[in-house]
Amino acid sequence: GHKEYADALSIFLINKANKKEDAVNPKPKEPYSPMLQSVYLSYSAYKANAVNTIDKSTFDARSIQFFHLYPFGEAEQHAYIIKKNNPAQTTFSIKLFPQFNHVNTVDETVKSIGEFYIGLEKLQAQQSVNILFQVLEGSADPLISKPDDHVNWSYLSNNEWKDFSNQDISDATEQLIQSGIITFKLPANVSTENTILPSGYVWLRACVKEYAQAVCSLINAHAQAAVVTFSPNNNADDFLDSALPAGTVSKLKTPVSSVKKIEQPYSSFGGRVKETNEQYYVRVSERLRHKARAITIWDYEHLVLEAFPQIHKAKCLNHTKYAASKTSNYIDYNEVKPGYVTIITIPSLVNRNDVNPLKPYTNQSLLKQIKEYLQQRISCHVQLEVANPKFEEVRLSFSMKLAEGFTDFTYYREKLQNEIVSYLTPWAYNDQLEVQFGGKMHKSSLINFIEERPYVDYITLVQMFHKISDAVAESGNLEEVEASTARSILVSAQAKKHSITEITEDNTVTAGNCVTHTKA
Repeated sequence: GHKEYADALSIFLINKANKKEDAVNPKPKEPYSPMLQSVYLSYSAYKANAVNTIDKSTFDARSIQFFHLYPFGEAEQHAYIIKKNNPAQTTFSIKLFPQFNHVNTVDETVKSIGEFYIGLEKLQAQQSVNILFQVLEGSADPLISKPDDHVNWSYLSNNEWKDFSNQDISDATEQLIQSGIITFKLPANVSTENTILPSGYVWLRACVKEYAQAVCSLINAHAQAAVVTFSPNNNADDFLDSALPAGTVSKLKTPVSSVKKIEQPYSSFGGRVKETNEQYYVRVSERLRHKARAITIWDYEHLVLEAFPQIHKAKCLNHTKYAASKTSNYIDYNEVKPGYVTIITIPSLVNRNDVNPLKPYTNQSLLKQIKEYLQQRISCHVQLEVANPKFEEVRLSFSMKLAEGFTDFTYYREKLQNEIVSYLTPWAYNDQLEVQFGGKMHKSSLINFIEERPYVDYITLVQMFHKISDAVAESGNLEEVEASTARSILVSAQAKKHSITEITEDNTVTAGNCVTHTKA
C-alpha cells in the first residue's frame, strides 16, 4: 500500500490547499513500515579443492582462488598457505574480509582502531635500524590514562604480521608520547616480497586497540638516526641559554667513508644552563633540608621543581588518591585516603603553543618521568600518583548598555569578553602571577569589574555559571562559584562563550531574580 498511499496523500494535500472538502479522498492512513533490525551476509563454497585443505597437490590443482583486498594490495587466502608459513599451527580460520588486528601481551587477538606502516628499503633480515620519531610534543590527550603496552609493533613476513619480541625493540619514545629513537632488530623470517603492501620493502607496523588520542601526532620519521651529546669545551657561560638551531651539525669531525651525509633536522633539546651563585645556594639549602627524600609536602614540591625546570608549579596533596581508569573516563578521586600522595603539576607557559592557554596541561611523558623520579625518593609504603589539575570554567551571561559616545557594540563586546577572561585567569597573561588552586569567585566582584570599564554604562540580567568538567552539565545561575576539589583551578571560559547582549532602550525591565546594576 505504499504506492497507493503516496498518490492518495498528494490528492489530499492538493484539496486541502484549495480548501476543498472531499469525502471521496479523505486523509489517507499511512501503511505500516517495518524497521530493519539486522542484516546477515554469508556464503558457502563446496568444492573438493576448497580453501580448507592443506594438501599441496590439491592446492596446485585448485580452480577457485579467494583473495583479500587490502588498502595497498591483496593476498590469496588458503589453508595450505597458512600451514606453509606456520608449520606448528593446527587450526585454520579464513575470514570473509581482511582482519586488522594484533596479539596483545596476554595472547589475546584484539582489533586495531589505528595502524601506521613504515616501509624500509635496502634493509635485510637480521639487521638493525634506528628510526627517529619526531612527534608534536603535548599533542596527546593529557586527560587520558595511557594504557600499559599501548603501542604494538610488528613486521611483515610472507603477507602475515608477526609481533616483535621485547628483546628486539628498544623504545625511547615511551610508546610515542615523546620524540625519540626506536631501535628495531629484524628477525630472520622478515621478507620483502609481499603483496598486501608494495614489494621490495621491509614493512613495520604500529597499531593500537584503544585510545589513539593518547599517542602524540607524528611530525616525521627518520631512519638511521643517532643521539649526539654536547660536551663542554671552554664554552661561554651563556652558550646553553638557547637551543642549537636545526642544521647546525652538518658533518663529522673525523670523516668516516661509510657515512655519506649528516643531517640535524631539529634543534637541540634537554640540558640546563649553568646555575648562578644565587641558584646554587638555593639548591644546596633545599638539599640540606630534604636530603633527597620526599617526606613532607614541602619536600615533594621542591624536589619536583628542582629536577624539572619545565614545571612552573607543583602542588602536593597528602592522603589523596587519584586513580584514572584504563578503560573509561572514570577517575577514583578521594581526598581522605591515608597512604596516598598525589602531585599536581602546572607546566611553564614559556614557549608554549597550547590549543587552549587557559588550560595548560603537562605532557604525559613528563608526568611519567616525574613519577619515576619521585618513586626513588619516597617510602615504599606511599602510593604515589602524578596528574594534571582539574580546570573548572566560569562563564558569564548578561546584557550591557554602552556608555554615551561608544557606538560599536560588536567591538566593545569582544573587548569586554577578552577582559573578563584576563580578569578570571590573570596568570595566563602575566607570568609574574601565581596559579591559584581552589578558591572562590563572587558574582558581585565580577559585576564591579565590568562596571568599571569606561565604555560600560550599566549591565543587567547578570548570570554566572560553573562547569566542573566536560562530562558534567553546566550549573544554573550562581552567586558564588567554589572549586570542587583541592586539585581544581577556576578559569574563565573561552572569550566567545561569555554571552553579552546589547540593551537598545534606556529603560530596562528586570526579569526573574536578576537585578539591573547601574553606575552611581
